[in-house]
Amino acid sequence: MHSFTKVSFFSLLVLVLLLTNCKNGEDIFVDQSIASPTISTISGIVPYHTVVHFKSNQPEAVLEYSLDEGKNWQPGDSVQIENSVKINVRNRINKNVSETITNEYLLKFSKVLFVGNSITRHNPAPELGWRGDWGMAASAPEKDYVSLVKKYLLERNPSTQFLATNKGSTFESTYGDTFDWNFFNEEVAFKPDLIIIRIGDNVEDKKVVERHFEAHYEKLLTYLSGSDFKGKVICTGSFWERWEASAIMEKVCKRKGYAYTELTSLNIQRNTAYNQFVNQAVASHPSDRGMEEIFKRLIPFF
Repeated sequence: MHSFTKVSFFSLLVLVLLLTNCKNGEDIFVDQSIASPTISTISGIVPYHTVVHFKSNQPEAVLEYSLDEGKNWQPGDSVQIENSVKINVRNRINKNVSETITNEYLLKFSKVLFVGNSITRHNPAPELGWRGDWGMAASAPEKDYVSLVKKYLLERNPSTQFLATNKGSTFESTYGDTFDWNFFNEEVAFKPDLIIIRIGDNVEDKKVVERHFEAHYEKLLTYLSGSDFKGKVICTGSFWERWEASAIMEKVCKRKGYAYTELTSLNIQRNTAYNQFVNQAVASHPSDRGMEEIFKRLIPFF
């Protein structure tokens, strides 16, 4: 009986050790004899589209990496950084793997362009009860979504330059075959490596088809990015309920491979300046809380 207890305990100990070496429920085990790979770029802050290379150091092994904390793995020897990400890399020989090497990368940008409407910036309009010169309805300049993005990105690169324009509101109301694209020449000349396009609120949903909004919105993205653009484009849907326009903007972004996030679900009373302004048009804009929520929707793409 005593001998059986010893054997049982030993078997249990072996089982525990095996389970400990099993990773994320995978049918694999960590083998200390398999060399870990190396990663060419150390963890840190890197420019958009930085290519990180991996080296196996084990000729007979399959080099594989994960971008989702080890939930999914795929073979490969490099990754192009498009979002801030943690990269896990390991070698595999059949069902045995090396210790995982992990590096983390945060994106930085040199020049950031915001193209928006009154939510991005609105000059003083005393007749509306608005006296600010920043994103309409925010209580202070540092409270609008533009300033929140600036602060966030400056922590990674203190020399980042920014250009924020509300010219998008003119495009929203006058887009068409006769639109003068020279209107955006200053923005193109800025040569950004990150473009955030936050429009749609002033587009008439019932006219998007007859006015060919899809074609003109795509032309806007193409014009702003230019022919030799190698940076990142992030677009949002409308904050207000412009379902047709938002659906078209999402469709165009998917076609062009650009980042997109919807915002209409944020348009609830507690995210607007309800009862903070007499003028209802101003009060319908995002409050400080609403601006922060817009900022939070953008963070995953940085």
